[in-house]
Amino acid sequence: KYYFSNYFNVDVNFAVITFKNTALFNKTYLSSDINLEYLALPFYKFSPYVYAGGGNLGFHNSHNFKTQIGGGIEYLFKNTAFRLNIQYDMGTDDNWDQFANGKRKDQAVRLGLGINYYFGNKK
Repeated sequence: KYYFSNYFNVDVNFAVITFKNTALFNKTYLSSDINLEYLALPFYKFSPYVYAGGGNLGFHNSHNFKTQIGGGIEYLFKNTAFRLNIQYDMGTDDNWDQFANGKRKDQAVRLGLGINYYFGNKK
């Protein structure tokens, strides 16, 4: 994360994601995201946050671009933050599952739990 101010930062994430529909589909992707994040209460231990950005879902030689919005809560203990978030991914095509059908592009909802360690000065 890079903080522009106490309230705004740019956040870069990498993750391994598995999309699974028991009998129909099971595929693992590498995901990369870049987001602009707003931290609502930066001077408190407990703070909600929202973010928006873009990213990529990759599988072997395929790359699926997406945009995302999300939000969550962060609890800060010394220089360690525990985070819980929900994210809505909106695809730019209908090919994440290798099956194009219908009028809508592929999309996904993700729940996340994470830990951040802040080096240097406390925020």
